[in-house]
Amino acid sequence: MTSPFTASEFVRLADIAESIDYGVTAPAVSNPDLPRMLRITDIQNGRVDWRTVPGCAIGTVEAERFALRCGDILFARTGATTGKTYLISECPKQSVFASYLIRARLRPKALPQYVYHYLNSAGYWAQIKAGASGTAQPGVNASKLSNLSLPLPELPVQIRIAAILDKAAEMRGKRVRVAQSLYDLRVSAFLHFFGDPVANERGWRTYKVGDLLSQLRTGTKCGPFGSALKKDEYVENGIPVWGIDNVLPNRFDEGRSLYITPDKFSQLTPYAVMPGDILISRAGTVGRMCVAQPTVAKSIIGTNLIRVALNTNQVAPEFFTALFTYFGSRFSNLKANGKDDAYSFMNTGALSQVRIPVPDIQLQRTYVDYASRVGNIESKLREDLAAIVDLQRNLAARAFSGAL
Repeated sequence: MTSPFTASEFVRLADIAESIDYGVTAPAVSNPDLPRMLRITDIQNGRVDWRTVPGCAIGTVEAERFALRCGDILFARTGATTGKTYLISECPKQSVFASYLIRARLRPKALPQYVYHYLNSAGYWAQIKAGASGTAQPGVNASKLSNLSLPLPELPVQIRIAAILDKAAEMRGKRVRVAQSLYDLRVSAFLHFFGDPVANERGWRTYKVGDLLSQLRTGTKCGPFGSALKKDEYVENGIPVWGIDNVLPNRFDEGRSLYITPDKFSQLTPYAVMPGDILISRAGTVGRMCVAQPTVAKSIIGTNLIRVALNTNQVAPEFFTALFTYFGSRFSNLKANGKDDAYSFMNTGALSQVRIPVPDIQLQRTYVDYASRVGNIESKLREDLAAIVDLQRNLAARAFSGAL
């Protein structure tokens, strides 16, 4: 175990950077023969699919000035992804970076892989949070990035630390790829059982969602709002109130929630959640949904959720959520407006009018059984991935305190 880094081993990013530059401003063009222009939106889950990166019509001087090469580090400088970084490990010969990115090109004394690992650490994010400007659209600029502080030991130590953290990242990456494969398997299984639901190539009978609701209780219900449930009525423990964070794509996550007292619950029983109910986000992540399987006997939906109770003799809840999770964007826009970035709301009336194909219920149940077995594998994988994420954090904390 090494000693903690000394003050002399801390440097500013400007001290180890050959240059820190803003990207090019140019319209995106669908022409693969032009230089590729990497944008913030092209960086997804720490990866870039260069086949989908658009081109840009710029001159030779600009192409050279904004060129990317292996070892460059890019920073998102505005919006929800402010501070997110990407290390260029491969790129087309002619490629540049767009204006909402900042490029740091390092001097030889700094190993790009080591610096990139630091830029994913808690210490880095604390500095970004402290220095980000703006509320609605936070951002950082080249000046603020120049003053970032990071530990920089001798190059052999950088190489050793980067190799250890690379190994942990590789382990995590393998699990993420398996998770993506399982997701793809679910989609493929849906298509195998039912065909393309948008084309409805197998001629399933279609119904409005409003015609598929339970007759035993209120079929659709928006969460309580206004005087029905006030902020000061929440308590530290009690009956859970599910919110947007509990509704993941086609997966219910009990996680943490808000709570109300049993007395308050007795006033809000119309909003109660039962196993098999569908929970739908109607704000922010509009249209995201899952089948609720709470382990507690009593719970309710919060303000920003819609609860749907289906007639399960006609449609299986798991079929319904899979249909919308995998194909919803192709046959229905559940947002109240057409702006992708709007914090918009949906309502039960709009949902009830959506028309969907409904296959034979026995076939639906066969699919649900298959998807459940895949889900069990996914659950174990998530536990494994969570353990690796914890390992990464611990290793990074030790590495950048000089204890690794």
